[in-house]
Amino acid sequence: MLRMSRAVVAGLGALHILFPAYPCPPFLEIFTPIHEYDEVLNFLRYCEHLTPARPPTMPGNRGVRRVAYLTKGSSAVFVIEASVDFATYSLPSEWNSTLANYIGVYEYQSAYPDLTAAGRALV
Repeated sequence: MLRMSRAVVAGLGALHILFPAYPCPPFLEIFTPIHEYDEVLNFLRYCEHLTPARPPTMPGNRGVRRVAYLTKGSSAVFVIEASVDFATYSLPSEWNSTLANYIGVYEYQSAYPDLTAAGRALV
């Protein structure tokens, strides 16, 4: 699903995958390019059996077009559609920073260099 939709897992979920010692978050964030949002929602609803918990919202963020929130038991997933054809476009606009953690099918990015992750970086 990530490959076909060019979506990425980002935020705390990506941080947990990159650094397994980091606590598992109570939700997962999937960022999609514009026009791939519905494909990801349909996959999550009909293949993974997640249920929309609230209506999709538009947070007023210029990098984000739509947001959906789905649940299954105690698991939750946010699906965030970028306002352009790049899934990672809305990542910096969410935090007003260019630092982001994300994992795609063919690439990943960690906002934390090795020394910072090891707790040895200087501030």
